[in-house]
Amino acid sequence: MVLAQGARGAVIDRAPCARGVGQAEAGSQALEFAMVLPLLGVVIALLVQTGLLLADVVVAQGIAREVTRTAIVAGEAGAREVGRELAGDRELRLRFTRDEGLIEARVNLRSTAFSAVGPGLWVPARATMRMEAGLTGHGDG
Repeated sequence: MVLAQGARGAVIDRAPCARGVGQAEAGSQALEFAMVLPLLGVVIALLVQTGLLLADVVVAQGIAREVTRTAIVAGEAGAREVGRELAGDRELRLRFTRDEGLIEARVNLRSTAFSAVGPGLWVPARATMRMEAGLTGHGDG
């Protein structure tokens, strides 16, 4: 704060600034914390939801492998039943294709991640395995 300006330069009163520094900083720190806290909460929520989504990707891949193996051994009806059991209460879509001794299962699993902000995401996965003629009557050889 400049009190007066003389021939030798400005005369500054330092006493008010020295008293107000600690009080002003304490208030500004609380304000900065209050401004950053919601952003920090959003970042943490995004990290948690992303982790849940990645866990659902792993689950969908496991379901795809298991239903493909079951389709080879027990047929598509048995594979659909296994898929429903593995998905639990989540929605599951299965599609099977057979081509040249291979069977492919395409799985879409409804994820629980980000369901608070929307209808939820579909997590795709697929698995392909060779059909063995010796295991079932479903083989090509």
